[in-house]
Amino acid sequence: MRALSLPFALVLLASAGCSSKTFDTDPTIFVDAKVTEPTVAVEQKALGTAINGGFTLTLHLGIRAAGSSDVNLEGFQLTSEDQNTIVVDALPLAATGEALPITVDPGFDETAKITINLGNDLLAKDIGQKLCNFGSVRYRGSISDSLRGGDVPVLTDPVQVTGCAF
Repeated sequence: MRALSLPFALVLLASAGCSSKTFDTDPTIFVDAKVTEPTVAVEQKALGTAINGGFTLTLHLGIRAAGSSDVNLEGFQLTSEDQNTIVVDALPLAATGEALPITVDPGFDETAKITINLGNDLLAKDIGQKLCNFGSVRYRGSISDSLRGGDVPVLTDPVQVTGCAF
């Protein structure tokens, strides 16, 4: 039996996928959303309630996905911790420093800071009191995933409402 030359053996091993690099076994073929660092702060004003805060949204798409996905925010609210009461409906959110939709390419993660964007508007005075009475709330909503062709639910961990010393 004839021995293989070292360069030929290395080329053969590399072409068979036997390199020192591990195989990517990530099964995520649609966007996976993870939310962290939620915050909610209340500020009572003479004519209403200002709220600010947000969360960090990390979007992941595995290398085996069929293509890129465009992700957008859909219908967010602030709910009680047990999710039985909607405290703020139709919460306006925006991605800080990034335009929506966010494109996620296969094998990559995208992270965006999502913030409450009321502009110059105020909420009713009683909204601030309700948020403070609950003490702990959650962001609940969904993101759209163009690759999946549908929405993905998003729910944060409970967050303590701050600014309630009024």
